[in-house]
Amino acid sequence: MATNVNILYTYFEILKIIYKHKDGVSSSYFINNLGISKQNFSKYINQILDSDFGKFIEVDMSSKTRIYKPALKSLDEVIKYYMGHRYTYDEFLALESFKVYLKQNDEKELLTKFKANFIAIDNPLQDEKLSKIEFDFILKCLKSLITGRKINIDYIDEEIKGAIFLKVIYSDKNWYILIKFDDRFELKRVAFIKELEITKERYLSLEIPEGLDRKIKNLSNSLSLFEKAEYEAILEISPKIARYFQKDIKKFFKTQKIVNENPLQISIIYSQELEILRFVKTWLPDIKIISPKSLQKAFCDNLNEALKSYEKDEI
Repeated sequence: MATNVNILYTYFEILKIIYKHKDGVSSSYFINNLGISKQNFSKYINQILDSDFGKFIEVDMSSKTRIYKPALKSLDEVIKYYMGHRYTYDEFLALESFKVYLKQNDEKELLTKFKANFIAIDNPLQDEKLSKIEFDFILKCLKSLITGRKINIDYIDEEIKGAIFLKVIYSDKNWYILIKFDDRFELKRVAFIKELEITKERYLSLEIPEGLDRKIKNLSNSLSLFEKAEYEAILEISPKIARYFQKDIKKFFKTQKIVNENPLQISIIYSQELEILRFVKTWLPDIKIISPKSLQKAFCDNLNEALKSYEKDEI
């Protein structure tokens, strides 16, 4: 079976569709929704069925048309089985994408470190390609992990001395590193790093807190602050967009839940105001902040500041 990342992505898109349709799906669905020809789909599905992945698909041939059904409960079970009970779908694609860049002599050791210290919170990496400079910074971080040395980071708005690199994280179509410095943990966006160097100073141990991976995966997005106090926001959703917030629709936040049906209100746990403010702005005027009042005030202050910038313009 081919190992090209783009081909692997197509294979997993096919698997994802099969596992989304528990009652089965025919070839015409793939042709119409993946934009591939009948001939190519036939080639891809036969390659999948002839490979190790074939055991994860049931083929119903009781009618004239083949119906493809999932053999396990979920696609994540397939990935965990295939990758040694370690990766989700997003993480698998991210791993395959990153491997494209590892063409150096020490590829195996770096890849091992990457696999052990990488988490994808949400989107697959096909959304955004890794730039060469970002890749070089991540390589340095991984090498610091191998040598047990601290790093200095010239960041967009600060200089960080003597940090310890812990994890590579992908979220909201961006790369981040989780570092520890001054006895705190912080996510830093790789694209905002101006320079990064490995120091001569060694550290004795990583001192990774218990349940670190679980805590990272519980973050809602890249704006979520690591190990910060959590607050609850109540948002009221207008009938115009209510269909996007029903129980059977993918959530915008991992903690999102319906607390009232009429009017529709949802609860979201957040760590800083920006998480909610950015989200509400994208849905103006169809989401209203009900509580807390401090968040409501911050939102109104933001709007007033924005309106002031238009006062001198004729609209």
